[in-house]
Amino acid sequence: MTTPDPPDDDQCQVTSCHQTHFTYCPHCRLFVCIQHFNEHYANYKQEYQLLVNDGKQQQILNKQFLDDIIQEQKDLSNFFQEEINYYHRMDQYFHDKANQTNVRPQDCSDLRLQILQSSQKRVKFKKFLQQIQQLIKNYQFQQMNTQSDGLKTSLPIKTEEIITRPRCNLSMSSFLEIHSIYFYFS
Repeated sequence: MTTPDPPDDDQCQVTSCHQTHFTYCPHCRLFVCIQHFNEHYANYKQEYQLLVNDGKQQQILNKQFLDDIIQEQKDLSNFFQEEINYYHRMDQYFHDKANQTNVRPQDCSDLRLQILQSSQKRVKFKKFLQQIQQLIKNYQFQQMNTQSDGLKTSLPIKTEEIITRPRCNLSMSSFLEIHSIYFYFS
C-alpha cells in the first residue's frame, strides 16, 4: 500500500484541528497531527484486540461444533450398524420361515407387516441422514468461504458480548427415543 500525497495546506485532516499534520494514519487514511495519531493508534489497538478476541471465541465455537458433529457421526454409525444387524436378523428369520414346510399364512402376514414398517422407518431415516449430510456440507462450504473471505475483506468490529450456544448432550437412547416418537406420529 502506498501513502498518498499529503494535502497542500499541511493541516491535520481531523475536523476542527488546526495543528500541522505529522504523519499519515493508515487505519483511518488521513494525515494527522501527533496527538490524533496517538489517539488513532490507541483505538486501533483496542479494535485489534476485539477482533482477536472474536476470532478466539469463533475458534472455540467451531471446535465445539466439530466435536458435536464427530460425536453425532459416531452415534449414527453405531445406529446404522445396529440397523444392519437387525435387517440381517430379519433376513435370516424370513429365510428360516420360507424354508419351513409348515408356513402359516399368519406368519407371512406378520412378516410382511414387520418388513413394511421397517422399510418405512428406513426411508424416513435415510431422508433424515441426507439432511444431516447436507447440513455438514453446507457448514464446510461456509467455513471455506469464510476463511477465503477473511483474507480479502476486513471484518466489522463487534462490540457486543458473544453468547455461547448451549451444548445439547443427548444420549443415543434419547436420540433414538425422540426419533422413534417422530416416526410413530408421522
